[in-house]
Amino acid sequence: MHLSATTWLSGVLSVLLASLAFAADPVVGPGKKSLILPGESLLFDNHEAFLIAPSDAKENVPWVWYAPTLPGLPSKAETWMFERFLKAGIAIAGIDVGESYGSPAGQEIYTRFHDYLVSGRHFSKKPVLLARSRGGLMLYNWATTHPEQVAAVAGIYPVCNLASYPGIAKAAPSYGMTTEDLTTHLTEHNPIDRLKPLAAAKVPLFHLHGDVDHTVPLEANSLELARRYRELGGPVKLEVEKGHGHDMWEGWFQSEKLTDFIIEHAPGNSAKKDDPAAGNSLLEKLKTLGVTLDAKEHYIDVASTVCLAAGSLELVACTKDSKEHESIVVVGTKPVFIHTALLLLGAQPGTPAMRRLVSQDPENWVDVPPSGSPLEVSLAYQEKDGQTSVRPIADFIKATGYDGDAVLPGQQQDKDEVKQKFPSTFVFAGSQLLANGDGPKHYLADDSGVVISISTFGDEVLSLPEVVGQDNDALMWEVDPTHLPPVGTKVMLRLKLLDKK
Repeated sequence: MHLSATTWLSGVLSVLLASLAFAADPVVGPGKKSLILPGESLLFDNHEAFLIAPSDAKENVPWVWYAPTLPGLPSKAETWMFERFLKAGIAIAGIDVGESYGSPAGQEIYTRFHDYLVSGRHFSKKPVLLARSRGGLMLYNWATTHPEQVAAVAGIYPVCNLASYPGIAKAAPSYGMTTEDLTTHLTEHNPIDRLKPLAAAKVPLFHLHGDVDHTVPLEANSLELARRYRELGGPVKLEVEKGHGHDMWEGWFQSEKLTDFIIEHAPGNSAKKDDPAAGNSLLEKLKTLGVTLDAKEHYIDVASTVCLAAGSLELVACTKDSKEHESIVVVGTKPVFIHTALLLLGAQPGTPAMRRLVSQDPENWVDVPPSGSPLEVSLAYQEKDGQTSVRPIADFIKATGYDGDAVLPGQQQDKDEVKQKFPSTFVFAGSQLLANGDGPKHYLADDSGVVISISTFGDEVLSLPEVVGQDNDALMWEVDPTHLPPVGTKVMLRLKLLDKK
């Protein structure tokens, strides 16, 4: 089916105007956009735009490209996330191209804005794209046209399918087409049909999407995009948030997983391996991710929050939205960053506990205990009088009293013995690195959320030095609230290397 004469002329005119505009230098002046954090409001070729950059930004600045930059967006809900980016040395930028729905005309403006930031503001050539809702249409269509200029794509319930939202009839005028014309040529303009170049470039994707989103349905957008992207060999992760829709739930905008993904993939002026400052650069980045290292005293501190006041324990520490119901603290970073800091400290990772086949006839399996450098675990926190207390983790854990006394694995139970005190020494088991197709390997504890375990899971970063079962009879430890700060209190999870010479 041929384009109508009116549509054809309209399309040619828009292309000519865009080409003429592209040939000239952009006109940049002060804008009027209100920002949620201190930054710069610009009027870029008559389009409102913004820049929020770290105070020390100089060359090859890593940045996040946010969309849609409509009036009122970004909103205050994004403040927490943006502050994390700034602390990691990452800038945020965006430009308002109106309700263009990923059209070629909107993409041209995006390209000019990108080139201006790279050449005129010394931003990195490859930003991480952050698509919220219908910002997905613009960012994905630009990304699939310029895959070599994209570091990664993150999405908060992003629109990936024009037919789903806003619908072909509503989007058609932005493309200079009739509804019939856009329907015919939909695969040329629909993000979910344009993924091949992005997948070929192995650009990683990460989406958060609710399973009761009636505005941008999960099935027609993120779920379908993830399915197609995997079929094309592209790396993608989709987190489905149960019971959430297209709303202002703070979990969308304060997601550790989404924020860490963006920080991890934002390229910048990274230090060379042979640069003596590389170690310091890595330490500074870890600090922004909630992990600090004291080389003199041989310990690392992990920013954490008390999450349990009473109940049985299978863990000491976990990640957010994983096992908070059976852990004392939840850490504010990814387990792989804790592993990295321990390596910098000089700790040697071993292996988590496992089962090994020692004979086949008859079949005989034995438990192999975990291994790794010994680490003393404690909590550091501020008392009501302002003084800092550092207590061994044993001070916050007591025996449940199952069948009288609690006895550690490898010890014989004797009711005449004094009740066993929980240990404060663990081993650096190091979780596991697993293959991820052609993409980068992933750290298993990042998926499971198991940071420091009491029961044996097999994917923990730190574990007790013996195998401990997960059945109810083995749950012989519970929270001791005597010295434990209230739930919600910010604390430092301290991991001290014991065999450091």
